[in-house]
Amino acid sequence: MNRILRKIILGYSNPQKYLGVRLKDNEVKERVIITHNGNVTDITANHSIVCEKPFCVAIMLPKEREGEVAADTVEMSILRNNKICTTLLLALKDKIWENNTVVFIFEIKEAINYQISQFRQLILMRYFLREKKLTLLEGSIYAALYSYPRKVIIISYEDGNYYNLFPMDFRRYYAADNLYVFGLRVSNITLDKILQSKKLVVCDTDTVALNTIYFLGKHHSSSPPEKADLPFELAQSELYKFPVPAFSASYKEVEIINSKKIGSHMLMIGRAINQVQVRPESDSIYHIHFFEYIKAYKPAF
Repeated sequence: MNRILRKIILGYSNPQKYLGVRLKDNEVKERVIITHNGNVTDITANHSIVCEKPFCVAIMLPKEREGEVAADTVEMSILRNNKICTTLLLALKDKIWENNTVVFIFEIKEAINYQISQFRQLILMRYFLREKKLTLLEGSIYAALYSYPRKVIIISYEDGNYYNLFPMDFRRYYAADNLYVFGLRVSNITLDKILQSKKLVVCDTDTVALNTIYFLGKHHSSSPPEKADLPFELAQSELYKFPVPAFSASYKEVEIINSKKIGSHMLMIGRAINQVQVRPESDSIYHIHFFEYIKAYKPAF
């Protein structure tokens, strides 16, 4: 279907599944809430995607607030301007207690997206936004989860002659208890090294070019290039001496304190033991799904 026909039928000439946008933290207007038994809890700053198969989210709360999500099933909604963009049905899968925090692991059972008509959603997902390995339900879940912009970070690791730098957005820093939650695919070639050393560095994406993110994204499951061949300069972190890209305005050195395989991804919980602000941060790369992007970020097609 050519661009003109796509424009006539769908209203969009060049739909793309995920878009990389540059945002300041205060420019993210979406909120995330969970509801059960009439109770509403805002989890915007304390939730994260952590697994794809099955789709799971982690929710972090202080131990004294554990009762706020004490239910086998809850609804998670993403809102913008107090209007619901999407709703997901979650089933409790596990709970992990760490420091003063309880980490709830919920499996996603259903997802409904409201940004555009069901007809356009079906056509887009079946013919334009499809991935061969995803069912329509899985595509709907991805669309729902990425209706909230997901901040991209760079993970850095080094051990002797081996190093790796790769982007990820299955992550959340829970500042209230200085905890990091990561969901890293078990096929990632650096995962075992991270689990053995219990070390990694989280770098921001302050001034990085989007194509550099895609370039680094190839190294989840393949060996990275020589450092000299990278399209950016490197510094070293203070404690671990891991590489830090020059495009990063800040980084955190993280100690992994707990881990658990929950499916296609390894859940890792870490503690930031050192935080360095190299310069004031301007903005970061975020990933957002097309359904939300066309409604909330006003692209010009």
